[in-house]
Amino acid sequence: MYTSKTRIHLWPGVLPAFLAASLLTAWSAQAANLDDDMLTPAKRTPRYTKVAAMPADDARASVDPLRMAMEMRLSNRYLGMIDGCYRNTIAGELRMPVDENWMLRGVVPFVITDQFGDNTTTGDLRLGLDRVVGRDDRQGWLIGLDAILDTSSEIPGGRGKHSVEPHVVWALYRGERTVIAPSYRHTISLSGESWRPDINEGVLALLVGWASEGGTMWTAITPEILYDVEGEAQFFSASIELGYVASRTSRLYIKPMAGFSSEDYATVGVDYPFDWGIEAGWRLTFE
Repeated sequence: MYTSKTRIHLWPGVLPAFLAASLLTAWSAQAANLDDDMLTPAKRTPRYTKVAAMPADDARASVDPLRMAMEMRLSNRYLGMIDGCYRNTIAGELRMPVDENWMLRGVVPFVITDQFGDNTTTGDLRLGLDRVVGRDDRQGWLIGLDAILDTSSEIPGGRGKHSVEPHVVWALYRGERTVIAPSYRHTISLSGESWRPDINEGVLALLVGWASEGGTMWTAITPEILYDVEGEAQFFSASIELGYVASRTSRLYIKPMAGFSSEDYATVGVDYPFDWGIEAGWRLTFE
């Protein structure tokens, strides 16, 4: 058994233009065949256009949390923990849309850390299912459920519990290059090692993302508040993601972050509490 008690220190593109031109041409042709008495409010073009998925070359694609695309993601996150130790997580993620509104996800982490002794271990496997609903050209929702499995080979690699994590995201599209997306997720443990703490925590986050004209670069700022119900503690963090579209199918990013906690509490096998961190990653889209 490992125990720990530490002091927490406070601290736009061709495809969209083509689609728009096609819709305008179709609407004009239809309008030319309508009599004046048929142009009632019920027959008018709706103010908002319902869409299922954002085109891959849309300027906001890199910052849209509702984007449906088959992707492979590789990332490396290094965290300086509050006890002076470090935690480095290498993760591989595969995202597979089932149709225009459903997507499957899988994340396999690999952890290197000197917390509680030097350890190189697998982390906890994460499997997820997401659905996009109510999406138009101004907003959209994503609801999903993740299953987190206790697959770590060493204690510091994971939390020792099988858990579920329902989550919801509300994306608001402002202009052609801005996305504002508040989100909430809640993690609850179902079973696992009896001596490990139960998991009951919620995370409220806000993503504010901007893409450059043409979408070749992006910035995303994400503050988060985590409330640990079991530990009766709060953890706060903020990150800024800076990204570059290297090609139509390849995206690179770097994401520095900082965090602080409200009080003392012990954690084992998790990415918090940390003082600072940095993440770099690559996203490959399959067309």
